[in-house]
Amino acid sequence: MEEATPGRRVVHVVDDDQSVRTALSRLLRTAHLETLHTPTLILQGTRDMFGTREEVQRYELSRAIRIEWIEAGDHSLKGGIPRAIEAAAVFNIEH
Repeated sequence: MEEATPGRRVVHVVDDDQSVRTALSRLLRTAHLETLHTPTLILQGTRDMFGTREEVQRYELSRAIRIEWIEAGDHSLKGGIPRAIEAAAVFNIEH
């Protein structure tokens, strides 16, 4: 049987607490965006349950990142594809 190290105990605590697991997941998936130097466009649907306006506004993002909100778009941008294509084209021309 493996030894219960402090790291393993933390994993078990996180596994048992959905809110902590969600918070850590979001922290880890956006942490690299704080120091990004490459001009980057994030197309974010206004109906995306994985990144609401309120959540995204709390992210610490590099100044190299532009967020374009796609009205009526969900996580796959369904409902806003034409606007997403337009925003991506403009971003490409600018950069």
